[in-house]
Amino acid sequence: MSPKAQNRPIRRPFKRVLADLAGVGYLAVWLVAVGAIGLILRDRLQVAEYTGLAQGSRYHVSATIPGRIDQLHVELYDRVFAGQLVATLEDDQVMAKLNVAKAKLDLSRTELKKAHYDVVDGVGAWQGEMRRFAMDEAQWRLEALAMQVALETDRVELEKVHRVVERLRSRHVEGYATDAELDAAVLEEKRLRKQIAGHEKQLRQTQANRRDAGDRLKGFVGNLSMDGDPTTIVMAPLQVAIEVEEARLEEIRVERRKLILRAPVAGKVSQVLGRAGQSLRVGESVVLIDQGVASEVVAYLPESQSRNAQVSQPVQISRSSDPTTVADSLVLRISPTIEPIPERLWPTPDRPIFGRPIVLAPSATLPLLPGEKVQVRLLSTTQ
Repeated sequence: MSPKAQNRPIRRPFKRVLADLAGVGYLAVWLVAVGAIGLILRDRLQVAEYTGLAQGSRYHVSATIPGRIDQLHVELYDRVFAGQLVATLEDDQVMAKLNVAKAKLDLSRTELKKAHYDVVDGVGAWQGEMRRFAMDEAQWRLEALAMQVALETDRVELEKVHRVVERLRSRHVEGYATDAELDAAVLEEKRLRKQIAGHEKQLRQTQANRRDAGDRLKGFVGNLSMDGDPTTIVMAPLQVAIEVEEARLEEIRVERRKLILRAPVAGKVSQVLGRAGQSLRVGESVVLIDQGVASEVVAYLPESQSRNAQVSQPVQISRSSDPTTVADSLVLRISPTIEPIPERLWPTPDRPIFGRPIVLAPSATLPLLPGEKVQVRLLSTTQ
């Protein structure tokens, strides 16, 4: 090739130049279209991010009567089932009230015997028969009440022995209780159960006798007028006293049941607030039980953005520890007020901030632990 030819500029065919320009034009068109779509989506779909905390259901096991803790039957982080024994209160007050009830029953028996001599003798035959029927009915009523008091005393003792058996069984598995200790406690429990069963059978028979005596009295009296009858005058105070003691016994039964504190739900013991020997007020918590699964998420909108959320608005949630795993949710409820945001969510420890809480639905695809920190993306689609 000659030197002149080497210095000649390279010429491209005109058609090829046009083709190249057309390719650049197509690319520019596509870039413009993508940019326009991005602008449209940006205008139509706005994303705001906030932080929140997963919340779980927490249950307080608390005393419904004043008393003193006798024994705790669970420890921190123990798993419990619904109805499981959590703690027991000392029964000294209930036992004292049962002793008072026994003393009053003895007094009523004495008054019943005295009533036989206080009724005026020499009345008509029908009045004498009615007096005998009334005394008979009152006698069976007192006997039934005495048996119920004895049964309540036995049941208190059985509950104590049963707790001993359960504790010894646990210690026996761990090797801290002997076979002899466990066998003795089990035998005592069986003895008490057999004794209670016998007393319950006697009580049923006594109550049947009382009903029969009452029916005989009603059948005898019929339509006779009781006004001014000496039997009625003498027996009325005693009948009222028996009714009072029956009501008092039912009150003691209710109080005895309240000595036993049980788990209201299945879960784990998250806090132990009481200890053996501690005095409790009504409503004072002994342990707290958490179910271990978040039932909702509470996010906090900054005060300047407190009106950004609406009920049923779509939301995306993710763990702060793993923001790559995202789940869909929605706004369930919105607080009507601005409140202090939990200290854990403050940007700096010494600067409290305020916001508006919103409650979000849990997601089955993203199980959260109560207290877990959550990132919340509030999606707002405009028309």
